[in-house]
Amino acid sequence: MDDPKRKRWTVTEFYRIIELGIIDGEQCELIEGDIMQKERLSPPHALCKTHLSEWLAKTYGSDYVSQNRSIIPVNDADRKSSEPEPDFAVLCNNLEHYAQNHPPAEDVILIIETAEITLSYDLIVKSAFYARNAIVEYWVVDVAGRQIIVHLNPTPEGYESVVTFEAEGEIAPAAHPEAKIKVADLLPLTSTA
Repeated sequence: MDDPKRKRWTVTEFYRIIELGIIDGEQCELIEGDIMQKERLSPPHALCKTHLSEWLAKTYGSDYVSQNRSIIPVNDADRKSSEPEPDFAVLCNNLEHYAQNHPPAEDVILIIETAEITLSYDLIVKSAFYARNAIVEYWVVDVAGRQIIVHLNPTPEGYESVVTFEAEGEIAPAAHPEAKIKVADLLPLTSTA
């Protein structure tokens, strides 16, 4: 018996089904032809995103941090089947620079995804995807595991360096090594009960 065929969507088709109201574009993103439902935020997840937003604004200036899933264009091979919307993208230019067009991948300094339910997807599929698209630094914040997994040195096969920083450790972006912060300060407090 044959396995069922999977429909790979194009960006054009993706926008058409949003336009028709079949799906809510605010709740989905397109990665490698797959329409992925975005994760609902638990209170700890939402608080983690707030901590990250504040720290990124202090580190880079709020005019250089795109959040709430801004679209990052990708290489020619992925352009027809992917339109990623990361939780945070730090850009090398002021956001006003991108008033007419989405920022190209080469303008991205850092992408951060926060995850609970989507953790394995972010660590496997999105990691390979962002590496293939030459995103120089990619962080996955594991909210429940209280750690941040940092990916550096992208190649077409994946990231050459993947390092996990536990809550007790300190972390800093490669582009701003002086901006160290305790990982725990970016995560919600744990229950003491």
